[in-house]
Amino acid sequence: MKEDNKLISEKLKESEEKYRLIIENAQEGIWTIDNDGYTTFVNERMAVILGYKVEEMIGKHLFTVVNQERVILTNNHLDQWKRGFTETQDFQILRKDGKQMYFMAKPSAIIDDNGNYNGTLICATDITERKIAEKKLKKSETKYRSLFDNMLEGVALCKIIVDENDDPVDFIYLEVNDAFERLTGLEKNRTIGERVSELIPNIKDSEPNLFAIYGKVALTGETTKFEIFFEPLKIWLLISVYSIKRGYFVAVFDNITERKKAEEVIKKERERAEKYLDLAG
Repeated sequence: MKEDNKLISEKLKESEEKYRLIIENAQEGIWTIDNDGYTTFVNERMAVILGYKVEEMIGKHLFTVVNQERVILTNNHLDQWKRGFTETQDFQILRKDGKQMYFMAKPSAIIDDNGNYNGTLICATDITERKIAEKKLKKSETKYRSLFDNMLEGVALCKIIVDENDDPVDFIYLEVNDAFERLTGLEKNRTIGERVSELIPNIKDSEPNLFAIYGKVALTGETTKFEIFFEPLKIWLLISVYSIKRGYFVAVFDNITERKKAEEVIKKERERAEKYLDLAG
């Protein structure tokens, strides 16, 4: 019996040692808190994320590593964990040096032998770099969205539609800027998500070459620039077209109707002047 107990004790110790090594060497942080929010354990990785030594973390309350304005939110997290909430959450914390960090936390309730809540085990992954990148991307998107919306030229991002023979037959407006509406008269909100054939029903008959041009750019990546009298809207357009990826194209255009009218007036005046010179000669 003693030998059996000794064997069980050795196996238990061996098992505990194995899992201790796994936890200590895990690439994600392991953090346990008691039912009042005080730290009872962190592994080396968790301590590194927080900027503390392991022994400094023991007994530290969860509130001491969050911004003061996030204490209420953190307290809500604690209440959720006590109720068995286990969904992954993004968590914002402060390192010992005051640097703001983010980690993705997966909580699991610790239940004692009597079925009572006895704390929370948190598996944490440092996602600070990802969050910083997301913020920079959002800032960049805001900047370029502002430029996009305030451009004087009209811009349309479109997806080409082809038939079974891969021939362009239509295209969908995915995004247009404010100048698009001003220059074409087509309402921005009613244009996005619509096929051009639905917005301008007779376009296939009046502008058959337009589909071929846009289709070639979208399917080959070749850029082009051209002037066209757009019959459905009775305007002249100068259009530059390029592709961002296969099947899509961006058209940047300006309404050059007034320029064309001026050129026509100049042309007629020149012809009239030449005619008078011929008569005078």
